[in-house]
Amino acid sequence: MDKKLTLRYLFEIIVIVFSVTLSFYIQEVLNDREKEELKNQSLNGVIEDLEIDKKFYTLAIDNLFGRIKACEDVLNGDINDDKINYLMSTWGFVGQDANYKSLISTGALEYIRSKNLHRELTIYYQNQYSVLDDISNQYKKLYMEFLYFMKMNYPVKSMIKLDKETETQFPIVPFNYSNNTLVKALKDDIFRNHVHEIKRMVYIYAKFYQYTLNMQDKLLELIEEEINSK
Repeated sequence: MDKKLTLRYLFEIIVIVFSVTLSFYIQEVLNDREKEELKNQSLNGVIEDLEIDKKFYTLAIDNLFGRIKACEDVLNGDINDDKINYLMSTWGFVGQDANYKSLISTGALEYIRSKNLHRELTIYYQNQYSVLDDISNQYKKLYMEFLYFMKMNYPVKSMIKLDKETETQFPIVPFNYSNNTLVKALKDDIFRNHVHEIKRMVYIYAKFYQYTLNMQDKLLELIEEEINSK
């Protein structure tokens, strides 16, 4: 009887251990499937975010190269209110990274199989975003210095009336300078140095936008491969 009881208890223990192990395994499989689904959902969201970035980056590149042209015109003596006002504005960096942050916060990033995709996501969202944000802040500093310099040295002749119905080339609200003031500015070496420095910074800014934009094709290809992989 003791031997039978022992075997019975041993069998029950084995059944319990097996049941618990199987339960943990099933739960782990379900968790893996949930993480896999969450990963793919977030990656599809990243694709949408990249499209938003593409539109903003394309607009930024066009705008920044327009400012470079304005700098060159002014330095060559072709100066007017429109070009000066164009230079007396800045361009901030805005990136769409909500779904990339979701990949990190949910732990779904760990379920990405492709090491290349993992690396490219890191470069795009951490390295390039950081560089673009840093250059944006440098540009903003130059903008503030130039704005202060103009305020202290070149008086504004007039300014349009502003109210709710006023239409401007947003976000620029123009200052109007006299012709004598603009001619004087052209002969001012400090003024010209400001314009040279803005041209230099804006060119670097635009080229980094181009470089980051060019990364998207490879990134999108890797994302599609990851989503479709089994």
